[in-house]
Amino acid sequence: MMDSTADVILVLQLLVNLGPLAVYFIILGLVNSQGRPRLLSCRADFVALTVVFLPVLVWPVPFLAAHGWWWLLGLGAACVAVAFACLLPRSDAGWVIYHTTENEVRAMVRHAVRRIGFDGHWSGRRLHVPDACATIRLSPFPWLGCVSIHLRGQTGRPDPHLVTRIQEQLQHQLARRSLLPSVVGTCLVVVGVVLWLVPLWMMLRHMDAIVDVVGSLLFA
Repeated sequence: MMDSTADVILVLQLLVNLGPLAVYFIILGLVNSQGRPRLLSCRADFVALTVVFLPVLVWPVPFLAAHGWWWLLGLGAACVAVAFACLLPRSDAGWVIYHTTENEVRAMVRHAVRRIGFDGHWSGRRLHVPDACATIRLSPFPWLGCVSIHLRGQTGRPDPHLVTRIQEQLQHQLARRSLLPSVVGTCLVVVGVVLWLVPLWMMLRHMDAIVDVVGSLLFA
């Protein structure tokens, strides 16, 4: 019975840890296979990533609870909460555009800035807009098919009116684009399916143990 319980626990751990990650990669792959790029706020993208990797942070909880180390469990929870609050981007911090490339985003950002009446100059991956006292920084993630756009004002926070106008211009440009499914999107879907098949294969392999444990719980 102990062997059956250990097998079931292993299957549950794989499902809890790999399941959200597999769903995340599949959704990401489908987003990169749509006909148009997708724009999200940096905050929404960060929250989605946190939800995906939260099971990894919860992994030590059963071990700590079994040994009665509640103070360490509370300390860890407090550290995670503080880290989340510190890393959570502001609502006006910028955006993430999926199904695009760095060069395409460079052109869109430059065009958006010009459309609202400002001019800027590139320095590496930073677009300096002196008239608006703002800096726009790009962070490409080609293996995820996305590019992050970060806004920063002269005193830290950018002008809310500037953020709104740039977002409107970006959305207007993205709505006019028509794209084919990307290779990155296909690869991400494949990765997600493989990650999902691993716990499914383990579940089928240990089906007898799962049946034994469930039966013992129902008819105890």
